[in-house]
Amino acid sequence: MEKIISNTLTLDASPEKVWTLLTEPGYVKQYMYNSDLVTDWQVGQPVIFKGAYAYQAGRNML
Repeated sequence: MEKIISNTLTLDASPEKVWTLLTEPGYVKQYMYNSDLVTDWQVGQPVIFKGAYAYQAGRNML
């Protein structure tokens, strides 16, 4: 049986501000442990966070 987890968060900010914080590399570094954001934002293309986690280099892709 598939388990589904859902969560809702309400932010006191405009959609434009939220999008900027989620997509601008300088802001991404602040909440993704100093990782670099690598993407061209084209539909179907990967969103990659490159950096170190627990002192080990690596990358995660969404």
